[in-house]
Amino acid sequence: MRALSKPLAPEARNTCLNASPPDKPKRGINVRRSEGRATGPLPFAPGNVHRGPDGRLLAAGMKLNEPACPLATDFATFSACPRGFIAMAIDPVTMKETLLAEGPANPAFSNATMVLAVGTQFWIGTFSGDRVGHGTLR
Repeated sequence: MRALSKPLAPEARNTCLNASPPDKPKRGINVRRSEGRATGPLPFAPGNVHRGPDGRLLAAGMKLNEPACPLATDFATFSACPRGFIAMAIDPVTMKETLLAEGPANPAFSNATMVLAVGTQFWIGTFSGDRVGHGTLR
């Protein structure tokens, strides 16, 4: 698991962890009381998670269920097939998810790992490309 290097809450009570492989629930841990919270299984493999301007967590990643891609048990196979992306906002208190953006598989832009919301637009990055994508938030 990878932990964020910065606390998610100004009072430094919460830290977010990403679980690998991508089919595991993502957890938010209260480090003072050691009580975990988790989203349900997500339809994408979140990469970087950060706090948005409204306090929700922003996460984006590759779609897990991409019909054109083979079932993958290792990351190299999983990321080799072009996958669509999903970006969500997650309330850190309730863990409620809200879809921000979604896109289809595109060989020129795959392996999404982060999203940044700016006004009515989203900007999305990838770990395996030489470009940044953008579009209108839902």
